[in-house]
Amino acid sequence: MAFRSEDKPTEFLDLKKILAQSKVTDNALYQTIQILLERLEELEFQRGDVVNNITNSINIINNIINGLLDQTATFITSDNEVGTLPNSRQLLPGTNVAFDDTAPNKRVINALASGNTDLEYLGDYVPGNTYNDGDIVVGPDGITYVCTKDGITTPPEPWPGSSPGSIVHHTTHEPGGGDQIQGAAWVNLTNIFTQRNTFTKDGFAAIDIASPLSPLIQFTVTSQPLDQKKWEIYANSGGFYIQATNDAENAVVSTPLRILRNGDATFYGNLTVNGVNGNVAQKDKVNIFTQSQHLALASPGIVFNDTAQVADGRKFRILNTGQQLLFDAVTDAETAVVGRIGFYRNGAIQTNAWYHEANRVTPMGYWTALNPVVFAGAGTVTIQANNGCQYTLIGKTMIICFYLVIVTSASTVNLGLQLPAGYTGNATYTATPFLIDTYNGLAQSAPSGQNLNLYRDAALTAIPAGTHTIAGNIAFPIA
Repeated sequence: MAFRSEDKPTEFLDLKKILAQSKVTDNALYQTIQILLERLEELEFQRGDVVNNITNSINIINNIINGLLDQTATFITSDNEVGTLPNSRQLLPGTNVAFDDTAPNKRVINALASGNTDLEYLGDYVPGNTYNDGDIVVGPDGITYVCTKDGITTPPEPWPGSSPGSIVHHTTHEPGGGDQIQGAAWVNLTNIFTQRNTFTKDGFAAIDIASPLSPLIQFTVTSQPLDQKKWEIYANSGGFYIQATNDAENAVVSTPLRILRNGDATFYGNLTVNGVNGNVAQKDKVNIFTQSQHLALASPGIVFNDTAQVADGRKFRILNTGQQLLFDAVTDAETAVVGRIGFYRNGAIQTNAWYHEANRVTPMGYWTALNPVVFAGAGTVTIQANNGCQYTLIGKTMIICFYLVIVTSASTVNLGLQLPAGYTGNATYTATPFLIDTYNGLAQSAPSGQNLNLYRDAALTAIPAGTHTIAGNIAFPIA
């Protein structure tokens, strides 16, 4: 549409006609008015030229705009421009959206908070649970959903379009793609890192893995041979595990390294400390110590437990207490001492039982009954009364105690008392007194002899035939 001016040019012709009727042309006032009218008429002509020029320029601009503007095109406008742009659409704020026009020539679109503004990952969707705005769950189809309303109890609704796994994304990831971004780590999926990564939390190197089952980190050394590439670190049932796996991720050993929350640790193999075959003692192995060991505490002790024995017959204990070294036989509860040998710092030894020496059945100092066998150098000897005959051993010393009534059949220089089986004299030993009737007799042992010889006196006076009483307590060396 051309621009039209509503102003009309000022007319000065009628004023000139009135001035001409005065007929006084040589008058000064007449001439002055005549000049003013001519100049005003000249100015009017000039104003008309300016207005015409502006009008022409505006008409030219309008023609250009009308020529460029396609009335059938679509436009997004800030105001309702349908009158001039029939296909335009006004941009209006929707739910939870507000416009900010405070900046000149700019419109800022702000998203308003609604409901629960905190996002919280709750793991797998659990039927029957109530979910609210901001809750994030993994649906039965394995896809992660965000709840946008409060009080939702129904399962997540799948996206009505194509499955995210079947959409081919552009290499630059324009809007509309559904595949996972390559090289990105996902909090709800298994991630494989091919480069060294540092994870930090609160200024410290850390990584948190949260799972209701067995959170796991796997390390794969791709340059290693078959079934020797993988290691796993995982937590399960209150324990922390480190184990080697084959390429199929099956454990190499049944019991890996396990650490419990109370600090207990379990090892399948050897525990070494800068050693080849392990130099840490293990309870279920034979340990060879190459250095002296010290137990430094109040009343240190060692208990030996023969688990194959009967109750209260299993344990022996070596105990250092009260400046004594005690060897005890104790009950299973180790509260009662059954037998004890004590060594004192002055060298003394004490026991609450007896002492067997040289593999002897009878304890040292205990008396053993002896069935007496008496013979004579001449004639025979009959034992008429055995009032007592016994012996005891202390080291290489035998003590024989006897009180017998015998009958000799003939006069004899000596009598012989047979030693216990298995024992012989060790040296000639004489002048040991004993009684024969009313005489102080003489006893003698001989090297390798199996008898103890009995004489009436040192003069070897004959013992007459008849009844005699012999009694003595004789000590002598044995082999």
